[in-house]
Amino acid sequence: MVGGNLAAHLEALEKQMRDSAADLDFETAARLRDEIKRLKAVELELMDDPMSRDAGIENTRSKRKAEATGKPASYFRKNTLDEMTVGRTEKPLGPKAGQGSSPEAEGPVRRGKIGAGSYEDEAEERRKKRPSKTGRPGR
Repeated sequence: MVGGNLAAHLEALEKQMRDSAADLDFETAARLRDEIKRLKAVELELMDDPMSRDAGIENTRSKRKAEATGKPASYFRKNTLDEMTVGRTEKPLGPKAGQGSSPEAEGPVRRGKIGAGSYEDEAEERRKKRPSKTGRPGR
């Protein structure tokens, strides 16, 4: 009952309180007055603490559905910041500092024949030698 609903509810309670006082039913009017005071105090507490009103991402439709069914809402999700990297710039760190193995113990790195998928692929070189189209007929 936050916002417009609470304001409308308070106005209705005040009207009932005035009607009760006009009918000389002071006990009901006092009870309604106390209820109005309590609701206004609750509203002020909520206004002081904006985080209590905001449920955040836990209260979204997909999150509620996932919790109710026990399954994820979608098979797809956005990447986290750790996953938003360029794969070609990542290099393996190698052995960790605490481990005793060193690169010399594994032996020298052998460079094999250039294979498909390499940046130095021969087929790629052949493709680059082909003439490009000029856009003019007969050329």
